[in-house]
Amino acid sequence: MSAEIAFRVGTRPLLDFQCRRIAPDEIHLYWLCIDNGTCKVRGINALLDHEEQAKVGQYLREQDRDRQVASRAALRLILGAYLGICPRSLQFVVSGKGKPVLENGDVSFNVSHSGARIVIAVTRRGRELGVDVERIRPMPDLEGLARHITTAHEWALWRSMAPERKNRAFYELWTRKEAMLKLDGSGLSRSPDSLDVGFSNESAAICFGSRAGLVSFSPEATYACALAFTDPECLHAVSLEKVSFRQWAETAS
Repeated sequence: MSAEIAFRVGTRPLLDFQCRRIAPDEIHLYWLCIDNGTCKVRGINALLDHEEQAKVGQYLREQDRDRQVASRAALRLILGAYLGICPRSLQFVVSGKGKPVLENGDVSFNVSHSGARIVIAVTRRGRELGVDVERIRPMPDLEGLARHITTAHEWALWRSMAPERKNRAFYELWTRKEAMLKLDGSGLSRSPDSLDVGFSNESAAICFGSRAGLVSFSPEATYACALAFTDPECLHAVSLEKVSFRQWAETAS
């Protein structure tokens, strides 16, 4: 199996998301940049339910609160478009694996954010997803962190890399591991060094038997992302589209 991600040109306003369709053999990815203007858009806070608003209120920094509001609002707008219902009417529950899922509806999803970027993955119900994004930045103890998360095989490969390649390779590897851990809901309960996922330059996609597939992608040069998914043999296409609150802001202002 080899999954290629097709990047769609342009940025679609989230306000346009009134009707979306997804085939059983597809995964849709959405990439959202949260800037200062987005965080202050009037009306997006009203999309969140009372529980979400209470959780957002627990963040001490205003920037963190604003980004959480934007993330939850974007998720509701996108999922609401697939289900054809009001975004605020969506009901989320926690699955037996500890992952948030829709109480009703025929789509599955997963979300990750780093800094001012959010990636949302959507597919048909029945396929599990795990997605992760990390902003690439210098690490004070890069070698120590790499040694902590790598298997013996990965450690040997990482050590053999050119110095200028190592920092990015670390983030690519980390997102691949996080995506796989989020896929089955194990999260931090499983040590990253117990999971051999390889580096993105070894293969565009890796199959873990017939259970799961894994692919790396980079919507922006300073970010590393990875997507893990079940039923790789039944996957035909993965698309990524940039979305924004731009038109929402123009309409609400």
